[in-house]
Amino acid sequence: MNRTLDPRTLAVCSGHSDIVWAVAFGTAQGRRTLLATTGFDGAARIWDPADGSCLWAVQAHGGTVWSAAFGVLAGGEVLLATGGADSRAQVWNLTNGQHLYAVDEQQPVLSVAFGSLADGAGLLVTGSADCHARIRSPATGEVLQKLSGHSGPVWSVAFATLADGATLLVTGSADGTVSTWDPTTGERLRTLTGHRFTVQSVACATLRDGTVLVASGSADATARIWDAVTGELRHTITSHTKWVRTVAFTALPDGDTLLATTSDDRTTRLWNMDTMTEVATLDHAASVHGAAFGLLDDGRHVLATACGDTHAYVWDLGLGVSAR
Repeated sequence: MNRTLDPRTLAVCSGHSDIVWAVAFGTAQGRRTLLATTGFDGAARIWDPADGSCLWAVQAHGGTVWSAAFGVLAGGEVLLATGGADSRAQVWNLTNGQHLYAVDEQQPVLSVAFGSLADGAGLLVTGSADCHARIRSPATGEVLQKLSGHSGPVWSVAFATLADGATLLVTGSADGTVSTWDPTTGERLRTLTGHRFTVQSVACATLRDGTVLVASGSADATARIWDAVTGELRHTITSHTKWVRTVAFTALPDGDTLLATTSDDRTTRLWNMDTMTEVATLDHAASVHGAAFGLLDDGRHVLATACGDTHAYVWDLGLGVSAR
């Protein structure tokens, strides 16, 4: 993609009564694309991202809902996990609409993510204000591994698949570091240093040449791009003027990789990772917290952003239509 993008607002999701903090895309049985949002009002909502209509809502937590993620059980059931300031992670089975379970971590649950091992076994990881991440069974919430090593709250967790098929877990912490882990053993593999303040968000992507990247967004107003295997710092983004709240990746139809960074400076910026160039800036009315890429039912590539003005926005990236 050797051009700039001109994203246009496709839908505005209105229904939260306070700051919208997190967004996540998932696919329901039947391959329908869903958008989840959470925020300071304690609610979790699911939307049709094509038109912004609310499909489902629940008062998920007694306080801010810091994170949301979609997952799938071995039987095909679609799950939604949320982490909240009330020290709980909640998991719903969206296939039947039932609450599946809750886990109590004694400290706020700041991040949740689903992943899987090379053998197909599913995982749920939670990051906590108690400075630990916990790898859990997605079906029951049982703790399989407790990861110790950070000296500050774990604000973000993400999974990557390496060239040999192995699964990598990445965590970002208020201690200013990013760590990579072997989720099968709980061993910390590398600690990536360089940020001066809290690492709020981490995300992973694989380039067309097989290189696995980790992006990190920080309170120091930068985003950093690392080689996930070697730990080498490949690039530092310095265009934001305030806290970088979220980083998110997607693969483009032409094989390039796109990164989104959101910030308290009221912008979301899009970057082509193959050229390390900025390709779009999306202005908002307030601080931008969460971001996630998705593919609509009709094949359009979209970006969702969570904003401090109580709305979530869905942007059509103008990349045409891809087969699902």
